[in-house]
Amino acid sequence: MDPTYLKVEFIQIKDPHKLNCLTVNPQLKVTNLDKADSNTAGRRKRSTWSKVKDEVLARSFVTISDDPIIDNYQKVDVFWGRIASNYNENRPLAIPNRIASVIRSHWHNTIQIKVYPFNTNYNSIYSAYHSGHSNEDILRFAYEKYHKENNGNAFNLEHVWRIVKDRPIFTPQSVDHLVGKDLGVRGKQHLI
Repeated sequence: MDPTYLKVEFIQIKDPHKLNCLTVNPQLKVTNLDKADSNTAGRRKRSTWSKVKDEVLARSFVTISDDPIIDNYQKVDVFWGRIASNYNENRPLAIPNRIASVIRSHWHNTIQIKVYPFNTNYNSIYSAYHSGHSNEDILRFAYEKYHKENNGNAFNLEHVWRIVKDRPIFTPQSVDHLVGKDLGVRGKQHLI
């Protein structure tokens, strides 16, 4: 015999002194969860992230990250709240709103994990650019390197990478930005 799971609804007692006056309601609502509708209130179907949703998120991230007035002077919750607001304002009408925690989670657990390493590969190949290689060649080499470094998994977020790749955090760093800084003897040796 299969066990039957029951959902029992309880009332919340705000005043603990009235606990001794509590009587049990004989018409207590009991729901058999084996037969209950899976789309009950409070449970939402998990929504996947499509290419369009990823692109709206990437543009929102870039817009909020590049804000010259606020810059980096905001707490993390405020930052992701602003990204969520921008995302929800700029999403196509058919796409539902997303809350900041969902957006932040998708950025950190999917986009950042894939796009940042791919971008690093692209920048290292670009920096070692050889005459005769086109931008398509460099991109192909970056795809191949990502594939090798990620156990045969292909990079599938080029649409996001193309939106964020020209942001300062993603662009290749040269030693030119170090000119005029005291690097010490060890730092100067690496520049030679």
